[in-house]
Amino acid sequence: MDLTVDISVRWETMGYIDMAAPKTTQIGVRLEDKLVAKIDAYAARVVADLPGVRFGRSDAIRVLVTKGLAASEKRRPKASR
Repeated sequence: MDLTVDISVRWETMGYIDMAAPKTTQIGVRLEDKLVAKIDAYAARVVADLPGVRFGRSDAIRVLVTKGLAASEKRRPKASR
């Protein structure tokens, strides 16, 4: 498992990387129970791989959304001018 993004996102949220990090906004979403279980399983894998690191559901959602958007942007063809 590549934890580079996982750790950096968590550390940023804790203020360790950039004290002038952008302001965050709290949002609420409804997710199916099966999806929540997958998110929780991902968080549990990160904690198992990095003992002593606090990494919960919010952290997992943040990382998974970041990774998903990055992957989506890589696949997107660049607009021609």
